Amino acid sequence: MSAQMLKIGPGWKPQFHQILFIVLAFATALAAFQVHSGKKTTTLMTHPIRVMGTSCTLSITVRNCDVQKGNELLQTAEHELRQCEQLTSTWLNQSEISRINSAKVNETVRISPFTAEFLQKARQAYDQTDGAFDITCGAVWFYWLMCERENRMPDTEELARIRAESTWDALEIGRDSVTKKNATVALVTGGLAKGMAIDTALKVLTASDETLSAFVEVGGDIAVYRSKTPIEVENPTAQPTDKKTRKIITLENGGVCTSGHHARNFEIQGNQFSQILDPRTGQPVPPHWNVTVTAPTATEADYWATACEVLGKDAISRLPDGVTAEFIEGSL
Repeated sequence: MSAQMLKIGPGWKPQFHQILFIVLAFATALAAFQVHSGKKTTTLMTHPIRVMGTSCTLSITVRNCDVQKGNELLQTAEHELRQCEQLTSTWLNQSEISRINSAKVNETVRISPFTAEFLQKARQAYDQTDGAFDITCGAVWFYWLMCERENRMPDTEELARIRAESTWDALEIGRDSVTKKNATVALVTGGLAKGMAIDTALKVLTASDETLSAFVEVGGDIAVYRSKTPIEVENPTAQPTDKKTRKIITLENGGVCTSGHHARNFEIQGNQFSQILDPRTGQPVPPHWNVTVTAPTATEADYWATACEVLGKDAISRLPDGVTAEFIEGSL
């Protein structure tokens, strides 16, 4: 298979906060692996549909003698992506996260190792970002969604009450179970579940010695392995000829995720509000910029991209080693 270019353009409908148009230039990256130890190689690529409700690309480069193994790895990686979605999606009523959200007081919900890891990483992200990333603000997000449907602004006192009742303290988390201490606590998975799913799929693709390079993309969130991939990030509010708003990021190993406001927002009484909420206040964050974050994993890039939207450019000084953030000005 020849090297090719994957373009994510205006027709792409990202999930939740993914709003930047990303152009992935495969040609340079894949050319480096066309000869390995004197043997020809093949790059296999697939575009599974209906994965987390958005675009998806899986790619692996192997020696020609390992093409069958490469195809098997792609199938397994796709299966893992779909399994992660089945466990964590709040749009699926029978997912484990949805079952936690609908559980009654003192009801215990059994969870899988992946969901347990999701909760563990979510708590770590909460601590690392000083609460700027918090999956327990789900009750607030659902309240904004209800107000949008009723075309009314959220009541300030009600918003504060809901936020106060949906916190980490309202959850009792065990190794394989979750018990709610408050019936109204609810979780959201945007900003973390997709990044984790991408890392899980990449781990499948790179677990074999036959893999020379690999690439996973879901809704514009990306993880790569041994592939110097140049990624062009554009401001969706800019004119097509305005190149000053474009940035090129080159990623060889790790993850890159974007966060912004243009893909989805709340519309109430003719006004638009970002669906990215500041979990500390329950209010939408000002749509001043779009953020692209690179990190050792897509998981880290995912939650730091969301946290950067909340913290603004002050987040740069908080980023851990190996994590970088690019801010592009833009508003709703």
